[in-house]
Formats: sequence, structure tokens, C-alpha cells
Amino acid sequence: MARPQRAKTPAPTLTPHEHLNMMVIRRSRHQPEPGDLFALNMRGERWVIGRVINNNAVGLAPGANLLYFYRMEVKDPLDPTAITTPITPDLLIPPTITNDRGWTTGFYLHLRNAPLQPQELLPRHVFKSVLFPEDDPRSFVDEYQKQTPPPEPGLIIGRAGLASYSIIDVYLSRALGIPEPKDPGGPWP
Repeated sequence: MARPQRAKTPAPTLTPHEHLNMMVIRRSRHQPEPGDLFALNMRGERWVIGRVINNNAVGLAPGANLLYFYRMEVKDPLDPTAITTPITPDLLIPPTITNDRGWTTGFYLHLRNAPLQPQELLPRHVFKSVLFPEDDPRSFVDEYQKQTPPPEPGLIIGRAGLASYSIIDVYLSRALGIPEPKDPGGPWP
């Protein structure tokens, strides 16, 4: 007996947000897991692919998500052949620590999970803390907010602390050359 064919997943609906460049796609209760691939859309023009690297980083408290946002361009993130793993960590913005709000507010569309391979990770994660002067070696921390040596030349470093989806929107906008959103909560770092 023939198996019934699965209905094709409908194209996501993109709804502009009042203050951000990220489009609202669909709210989700998805609990991010390491290896999760997700997509977001900037102004209805550009898909950005992201990945959950771990879900036990420390932002304001343990249990935050360490995310990568890739430079790759994808026309249709729902096309199963559009994103192949392993993915080289060619990042659009530095690694970012955030909470689950990108999914619950509908900005991040979960695509699938693919186990992370060692070659998909940066050699280490370094974040710059604003608690110490620029030249103070104590100003560098890892994703667990533990002091770490300064980064080697060429290592991408992020900003320490928890980044909201609004801050991520600003960072992505800057990286893509899109005018920054007119969020009333600015200015941004």
C-alpha cells in the first residue's frame, strides 16, 4: 500500500515589525537545542541562517543560547538542499549569547537539527566585557562568563552579556548594510 505523501510545508508568512528590520514569521514554543538550524528574514529581502551552538551559556543567568549567524545566502530556507552540513563558521556577526525570545516572538524559524561537528566550531569563544578597561586582560570572558586569555589575531569576538533580539537585529542590519532599525530603546553598542 502506498504511503500518503506529506504536504509541502507552506512558505512562511513574513510580517513587518513596527521597530525592527527582522520580520515576524511565526511564534513557536520550540526549545533550542545544540545543532538547531534556524532562519530569520531581514526586511523581506534577505534570509539569514543561524545555529544554536549550545544552550547552557551564561548571559544574565545560566541557560542562555550561544548562537552563530552565517554569512551564507539562502533563497529558500525550507528547501532541504539549501543548507548542507557541516557548515564552515564563516560568521556574519560575532557569536552571540541570547535567550529563547527570538523563537517565542516569532522572529526565528526552526528548520531542523543537525549534530554539530568539530570543524563547525570556532577554536574558542571570546567575549569582550565592558566591566574592565579596554586594555585590561580581565576584560575577556568565554560563553560561561569565565575569564579567558585575550583572543588570538583573527579570532572573532563577541560582546559579553545577554543580547536581546533587538540588539541582534541591529548587529545584523549593520553587517548587511541595512539602515539600523528605529527602535525607541536605542542607541545600541
